[in-house]
Amino acid sequence: MVDPTVTEAVRGGGVTELDERGLMPLAEARAVVRGVTAFVKGEMEHLGGKFVLASDQIWAALLSLEDGDELVAAAIKLDWQFQPRGMDNVDLHRRYGDAIVPWIATRIDAGGVLHNHPWCVMPCLLACGDAAAFELAWRVRAVGTQPSAFAPRWIDLHPDVAAGELVARASGDDARAATHLAARSLRARRGVAGLPPLAILDAAAARLLGPATLWPALPGDGGPLGGHRLRAIAARWGHAWGLAIERVEGGAPGGMYGARVSVFAYGSRVKGTLPGVSVSMRPLAVPAATAPWADPALVLPALGLPPDATIVAVVEDLAHVAPTIVDPVAEPDDESHRLPSASAVYRALATALG
Repeated sequence: MVDPTVTEAVRGGGVTELDERGLMPLAEARAVVRGVTAFVKGEMEHLGGKFVLASDQIWAALLSLEDGDELVAAAIKLDWQFQPRGMDNVDLHRRYGDAIVPWIATRIDAGGVLHNHPWCVMPCLLACGDAAAFELAWRVRAVGTQPSAFAPRWIDLHPDVAAGELVARASGDDARAATHLAARSLRARRGVAGLPPLAILDAAAARLLGPATLWPALPGDGGPLGGHRLRAIAARWGHAWGLAIERVEGGAPGGMYGARVSVFAYGSRVKGTLPGVSVSMRPLAVPAATAPWADPALVLPALGLPPDATIVAVVEDLAHVAPTIVDPVAEPDDESHRLPSASAVYRALATALG
């Protein structure tokens, strides 16, 4: 017997006589599928004691084919003009499992746009959990016209499969995979041991760690606080390392939006929202717009480093990067859309940290 939810969906197509599987008899299902070229709404009919649409009947037949291969062949041929019932419908996955992945692949174009029509495509891809489904999720950059953080959602739902796929890609120098691995490690609170600094920075910049505030906005962004300029400070103490980004923001001293420096700290001894990542603030006694840079050593406590740590690099007027979408795609001619690992400045800082 199949999943009872699938059986109910088949009954919803006006089917009264079910076979031993709990589905429309196979010969009848095949006849319905052979007789249609499009998934259409159709006219309302009274069948099996209920009112059903042509789409309900076609859907019942699609759910009643022999296996996933037969479903994929049929679904690919259909012109999907209408939707099955329920925007989060995963009946195809309940019925055929990950065997539906080849059909879902036809709904993703060469640019990584997932065309969620019918609207069961996206929830079904999120439900699929094999390596082939990961490959599709990894390709998705947008759902329809909206940029989408699809890969992180899939990874969270299928962590074991995702871990293997990400490790394989990261070992092949895939920076994006390394970023996702770093994010998973940090969110699991396993610390930053063994994680490349650039992967940690990328994870924060791409908002894979959660709050957007774990990565500083570009100057001029950030609402009422605004933002005037940024500075990066890299430091080492033995095998420990830390990188701080200072953001001067606010207006006059005092008040809710008073002059201050926000310190975004990343490093092997940083303790904050996540192990290895923290955000702190120190007030300024002069207007933010005219405040001079303070002693770089002031960031050492935020980095969890002692006073005798070595400042290995200071970059004033930092050429910062702040991606505008989650899990972004680097645009070669637009630095503002890149992750830190694509920035010459941040690569140089990572090199300075050794």
